[in-house]
Amino acid sequence: MQYFLVRNQLRQATNHIDMLEDRLEQMSKSCNSVINNGKTFVQEFQKFLKSIYDVRELFPADDVTYKSLAKFGEYLSEIQALFSSLFEQTTNSVLRTLTRMLKEDIKKVKDQGKLFERLSSDYDIAHVCDDTSKILIATRSCFGHTSIDYTYQINVLFNQHKIELVELLLSYINIHKAFFHQGHELLSIDTERDFNKILSQLSKMRQDNVQKQKSLEKIHDTNQRK
Repeated sequence: MQYFLVRNQLRQATNHIDMLEDRLEQMSKSCNSVINNGKTFVQEFQKFLKSIYDVRELFPADDVTYKSLAKFGEYLSEIQALFSSLFEQTTNSVLRTLTRMLKEDIKKVKDQGKLFERLSSDYDIAHVCDDTSKILIATRSCFGHTSIDYTYQINVLFNQHKIELVELLLSYINIHKAFFHQGHELLSIDTERDFNKILSQLSKMRQDNVQKQKSLEKIHDTNQRK
């Protein structure tokens, strides 16, 4: 009776391991997709940066435009570096930990589970053949030791993974916190002087452009009357 109770409890625990494995695999796949899409984003961002510098080359005679586009390119390049670092840390932190959980921790417990099922089957056969044979006694002893070891590994797995998942996601949130903090410093502190200067120059450019437009309109109207 004790044997059947232990076996049923361990099989229920095995089902929980299967569910944990399925959900960690989905988490790992989603994380990998985020990383791959992030790498694509960084690559396209690099192309966008190059296009800014290419456009800048059309205005070598306009000092404000030429230097402003270069300055924007510098800041955007630093933003790109922040994104690259974020996706690299996602790979090294989240994906690597999830992969280890699946490929090492869960695999080890599932291998023990296969041994448990094989001995459980052997015990059933021995029990049917001879309830008092030496084979039955040996099989019962082996099954008992394997059950204890399997129970231990299951408990260790669940307890350890609970802690690791909380630590992992806490660390990942802190990675994002640092990412946004660095971005905030870059775009609020470092850019303030440069952007104020550019805004002042831009205001003058607008005023000059209005005067040029009026001058061109007069010339155009004069030519139209001829």
